[in-house]
Amino acid sequence: MKRVLIVGSCLLLVAAGGAFASSGMGIGGAFNLEIVGPSGAGATPGLSGLFSPPGVPIMIGAGAILGSDQTSVLLTVDWWLYQQPLVWKLGIYIGPGLYLVIADPFQLGARVPVGFQIFPLEPLEVFLEIAPQLGIGFGDPVTFPEFSLVGALGVRFWF
Repeated sequence: MKRVLIVGSCLLLVAAGGAFASSGMGIGGAFNLEIVGPSGAGATPGLSGLFSPPGVPIMIGAGAILGSDQTSVLLTVDWWLYQQPLVWKLGIYIGPGLYLVIADPFQLGARVPVGFQIFPLEPLEVFLEIAPQLGIGFGDPVTFPEFSLVGALGVRFWF
């Protein structure tokens, strides 16, 4: 099971990187933190990128926990419904999203990320995000609701 998750995650990240490069938007890295939740995952490294069709900013993220006790992959897709500059080079974004945790148990649900972003240099964005998540755990037994509160701190480079 661990090999399938690792190989699947690598293939997904390579495909996602190719999609971001061809879209000419942005890609970056983040440290994800489960603040409240059932898995007790703690901090995990991940990837973050932006794919933006005309007028619809969609953020795609991926992260993984690869350890002896726990192996899982987290995928998120968020729509930045509201994005606004606040002061100087600081801005905010918020919108609906979906998440998927490929682990034992498998989880699927909705989320609402709220993020602050700052652009210290023109191609570089530093962001801090928090997202409440509500989903279903497909284990034995199936559990609902699965509530978690996750955060992320990272950088994105815009092309």
